[in-house]
Amino acid sequence: VNFYDHSGVLKISVAEEDIYYIDSQDNYVNIHYILDGVLSTYLLRNSTTQVETVLKDTSVIRCHRSYMANLNRAKMLTHSKGKAEIILSDESETHVPVSRSYYKQVLEVILPEKVIKST
Repeated sequence: VNFYDHSGVLKISVAEEDIYYIDSQDNYVNIHYILDGVLSTYLLRNSTTQVETVLKDTSVIRCHRSYMANLNRAKMLTHSKGKAEIILSDESETHVPVSRSYYKQVLEVILPEKVIKST
């Protein structure tokens, strides 16, 4: 997957399977990915909407206004007390929030055996 900055300059290429998740703030996104066996982060100046367009036909989906997660890296989706999270299969089991507005979309594409609901 090729990631370009806001002016269209190629900044980084990452294999889809190496992406864990993406978080954003204002006009910047942090791409969290595996590089030589180590979880690394690349700060890219671009909007989440633009990055979402690049990742359209991949396993990386939008799950929150500020987050995207690679469902192939998802260990489970938990839902407890009105709060949903995707727990990733990295060493620290990163928790990526799932907002109410994206919850149904995530449920449609995540494997049913990965969904854990508790009260």
